Parts: sequence; structure tokens; C-alpha cells
Amino acid sequence: MKTAFKNGRPVPAITIFFLLALIVQVTSGFTTPVSNQCSCTSPVVTKDSQTTATVSFSWEAVDGANGYNVWYVRSEDSFTSQPVSTGGTSVNFTNLPAGTYDFYFITICVGESSGFVIYDDLIMG
Repeated sequence: MKTAFKNGRPVPAITIFFLLALIVQVTSGFTTPVSNQCSCTSPVVTKDSQTTATVSFSWEAVDGANGYNVWYVRSEDSFTSQPVSTGGTSVNFTNLPAGTYDFYFITICVGESSGFVIYDDLIMG
């Protein structure tokens, strides 16, 4: 059995397992919500519009939701935005530089949150 190393130290097998599990989840478009065994369900997200620097999403309200968190990661430089917290069912991102983006959506309920939904490989610019 081979051992993986990072910075000269062995990487625990459990870390490799979770990374592989996350990689397997990702597909083009939306991924399957990641379950964390709670009653708070993930939003069903739709991309409403997109221009060269703007994208708009909306989703159906989730029963019991107190709000939603949405953020993105830009692939080219791994930039991660601050989460946008909203009690509504839509969000707009403007002035996005050209690049490839993954957008993350989570439902927030009392004392818990849903698994996340990813809209991935969205190309802007």
C-alpha cells in the first residue's frame, strides 16, 4: 500500500477518502446535495440570467428555512467570495471578472443547515 505525502508528512487516509468522495460528487451543472443527516433540505436552484459579468439565480422556498447562504469560488485563482446571506429566494452577482465559477447554495434552518448544492463550471466573460 502506498502512502500519500504532503509537506513531507503522511496524509491520513480518511482525508484522501473525503477528498475523493467530494470529487466524485462534482459533475457539470448541479451536483447532488451533500447530506449531513438533518431535516433542513437543500434549495432547488435555477439560473435565471447571465451576461458577461452578471449572473442571477433563484430557488423555491424551503419549508422551515430561516434563510440561505450563497457564495462562489473562481477556479483561476481559487478566490472565494464572502457568503451572501438572504431571507429571500434569489441572488444576483455583478461585476464578476472573466473566469470559471462554482456557486454554492445552502439552506439555513434553526440550529442546522442543509447540504450544499453546487452550480459548477459557469464561465463568465
